[in-house]
Amino acid sequence: MERRNLQKHIRTLIELPVADVPVISCYQTLAAGRLVDRNAFDERVSCLRRGLGVRERHSFDAAVAPIEQMIATGLSPNSRGLAVFSRAGEEPFLLPLQFQVPLPNWIVLDSTPNIYHLVELKDTYHRYVLMIVTEETMRVLQVNLGAITSQVQEKLPRHLQRQLIDIVPVSGGTPLSDVVDATLSSFMEAEEQESRTAVANLVHQLRTGGLAVGGAGPTLQALYCGRY
Repeated sequence: MERRNLQKHIRTLIELPVADVPVISCYQTLAAGRLVDRNAFDERVSCLRRGLGVRERHSFDAAVAPIEQMIATGLSPNSRGLAVFSRAGEEPFLLPLQFQVPLPNWIVLDSTPNIYHLVELKDTYHRYVLMIVTEETMRVLQVNLGAITSQVQEKLPRHLQRQLIDIVPVSGGTPLSDVVDATLSSFMEAEEQESRTAVANLVHQLRTGGLAVGGAGPTLQALYCGRY
């Protein structure tokens, strides 16, 4: 899945109208086409069900059913994370999403979908390009949310060469999925360093009277005046 598609799904969840019955937001870690911790899933579902009344249990069970079906027959062996948003009742809703990066084991029952981990996913796994070089070939691939989504071109453009993050040595027979896993850690470290640098620059600007403001009021005023 590409980030732009994830953004569309997040928008759909944000705009989902509130109904008489709640939404189940289910996040799970996957491995080899199955839940990593099935017992934890069952225990959490049972715990939520025990806290409901008789009528609420009916709609809850109806919302859990498609999640169970997804877990039983709909998981890809390449997926490492699952997010399912399910609601029964007169205004049913179902949105199953699979990712090639892990998600936490987390199940919530609320009036609206809980999108925190989707937003965190979007902000953590930015798109980047991966260049695979051997003695005979070179490939430039696009990695989106941990998945290879396209082959960009055979030669890395000069402006991208200047943004090279790291060189990860692997053997010629290494599967592409393992290559992506090896590069994700380097990419995330670079992202964290970029965030720390941005914070350090903000603090420096605040302390030296530069182009920075602190607090909600001054920040909104700066945005209103176009100072960004």
